[in-house]
Amino acid sequence: MIDVAEAFDVPCYVFFTCGAATLGLMFHFQTLEDEQIKEISNLVHVEMKLVIPSLTNDVPSSVIPIFTTRKEIWRCWFLKATREYRRAKGIIVNTFADLEPHAINSFLMEYSYGTSRLPPIFPIGLVLNTSQIQTQSTNDHSEMMEWMDIQPEKSGAFLCVGSIGSFKLDQVKEIAVGLEKVATDFFGFLGNPPLKMENLQRNLKIMDLLCPKDSWIERL
Repeated sequence: MIDVAEAFDVPCYVFFTCGAATLGLMFHFQTLEDEQIKEISNLVHVEMKLVIPSLTNDVPSSVIPIFTTRKEIWRCWFLKATREYRRAKGIIVNTFADLEPHAINSFLMEYSYGTSRLPPIFPIGLVLNTSQIQTQSTNDHSEMMEWMDIQPEKSGAFLCVGSIGSFKLDQVKEIAVGLEKVATDFFGFLGNPPLKMENLQRNLKIMDLLCPKDSWIERL
């Protein structure tokens, strides 16, 4: 599509629906492939800590997203797409500065993502589809927002797996136990994973299996 835009002399912008940290990871890995001749699918299979400009801390290679660890996915789609992103007039990212200050600042540092041209980054988020946001009632929503507003600055932790992601039952149990041991106030939303008709009954009961009675699940 960028070729078409250039042919008609029309500026082309990319709308990147993920956050700035993910965009930085893609640019960093593309730089390693194209400028340092390192094959990412091999690199991430070696147990080591990776330094990625858009991430505040070094991360173990074992937690890198699957789209980089599987060669056929990375090379056939994401690597090609990332190369094309550099040709755009700008990249509009679904985030905002206060949410990802480190990641956004990394795009301003010279040579953080190699010597190839990097287009301007425009954080415009968060872009939300509010028509799909459902709460028990308007009063419940207002009460939660008021509670959030009175919490100390930088005292919160936000845990989300995205609109198509999900945790396995064992992982949810670990999260629940961890939250209980923190012994502090919190609120959360937990939905069922994508349902298949043959597993409907099991999925409907997943909430009851997470924790003992009167534990975390009772407070959601």
